[in-house]
Amino acid sequence: MMSIDEAVAGRRSVRGYLPDEVPQDRLRELLALAQMAPSNCNIQPWITHVLSGPSLRSLGDKMVAAAEAGIPPDPDFSADRKFEGVYRARQIDAAVQLYGAMGSTGTTARAGTGPIAATSISSARPMQR
Repeated sequence: MMSIDEAVAGRRSVRGYLPDEVPQDRLRELLALAQMAPSNCNIQPWITHVLSGPSLRSLGDKMVAAAEAGIPPDPDFSADRKFEGVYRARQIDAAVQLYGAMGSTGTTARAGTGPIAATSISSARPMQR
């Protein structure tokens, strides 16, 4: 098994790709591994779409045209840390499981710009000290 040092030292960013299509079996293997990747607060903010052939080329052409026209990206998930909907539910569920495993009940740490405050999961109001 690779050590963390080896993984960090051996990582690389690839920004140029071969035109070869990735075999379906390899894609399935990679997506199965990706399902095990951690995400911030266990919110798992991804929905995977796999394109190839004319669909992939069309999407690429549209993305290049939008960038050249100065149209800013419009991601479907905001990185402002204000989790809503299913992402908020996943965040709370992860906190409940984590703190439950640590023997704590009914509270989670809520980080903001200031100090971490204990907050009741059920009421989402600061707890009385």
